[in-house]
Amino acid sequence: MAEKARFTPDLITLKDPRSAAAEAYRTLRSNLVFSNLDAKLQRIALTSPAQQEDKSATLANLAVTLAQSEHPTLLVDADLRRPAQHTLWGLDNARGLTSMVLEAQALAAPPIQPTGIPGLSVLTSGPLPPNPADVLASNKMEEVLTKLSSLATYVLFDVPPVLAASDAAVLGRKL
Repeated sequence: MAEKARFTPDLITLKDPRSAAAEAYRTLRSNLVFSNLDAKLQRIALTSPAQQEDKSATLANLAVTLAQSEHPTLLVDADLRRPAQHTLWGLDNARGLTSMVLEAQALAAPPIQPTGIPGLSVLTSGPLPPNPADVLASNKMEEVLTKLSSLATYVLFDVPPVLAASDAAVLGRKL
């Protein structure tokens, strides 16, 4: 296991948990959990129209609030173009999602890293592939998604902006 993560100020739910912004994330969490009572959603992707909307920090803060309410959560950086979760959490990005798709050993023992938050782990993107959409569309990705789903109550996916690439649509069909 990797050492405990060193997170950035973008994680407002950890840096200033009594702030209005942190409360807004808890409200989002409550709405998600409440709306999920019958639907049983487990895999959730978050994207944005363009790069500057900071979807990665939004998803990371939602992940924190889910874990804090005792919902085991796995945050997956599926933005294979401009990954950000490893930076937000201060984690190593040498192995991650792409490793699971390309290496049988990584699929058997996923390179998931702890965050220091009970119930919250992160799977970074790993090495960036030449064609991210092909990796996400691959048959092997189905196996990866099945494996990840067995590891947490909620599996949250950070995906590229929809106006920048087809990746969100490709992965969305599999979720």
